[in-house]
Amino acid sequence: MSFYQVKGIADGMSLWEYVGFSNYTNLIGSQLFRQSLINIFKIWFIGGIIAIFFATLFAVILTSGVRFKAFWRSLIYLPNTISAVAIATMWTQYVYSNQDFGLLKSLFGALGIRALADIQWTGPRFIFTSMLIAFCFGSVGYFMLILLAGMERIPKELYEFSR
Repeated sequence: MSFYQVKGIADGMSLWEYVGFSNYTNLIGSQLFRQSLINIFKIWFIGGIIAIFFATLFAVILTSGVRFKAFWRSLIYLPNTISAVAIATMWTQYVYSNQDFGLLKSLFGALGIRALADIQWTGPRFIFTSMLIAFCFGSVGYFMLILLAGMERIPKELYEFSR
């Protein structure tokens, strides 16, 4: 399908014209596509650093003998068990929404912080920050689980020996 140009998509019979790789050359030549790639790599790089930091922090806390370890591990990993579409819907409709039911709007409004309550989180100014937070929300649990599994395999004698 990507090698064709479709005309008259609303008609009962649409006209498909073979265009070869021209759809791909148009895509690669698009400024919007290049900016999208730059944004994705920025989210991966910055979000990766933030996610690894929090994953390491949570893994260290959970290996230090905290109570209800299984509960906390499950709670931190929970976002990984939810589909990406459901998470995206949750963040855009309930967390970042500027309607009356947005979590951040309600939270900041209840705390009396009107400047933060009125921020349009999905607007052009804050969309990158919003996507970065959502990326970290979805990936911290995965990295934490990997780090936690590795840290639990370290013998206790090595911890005692390092003190």
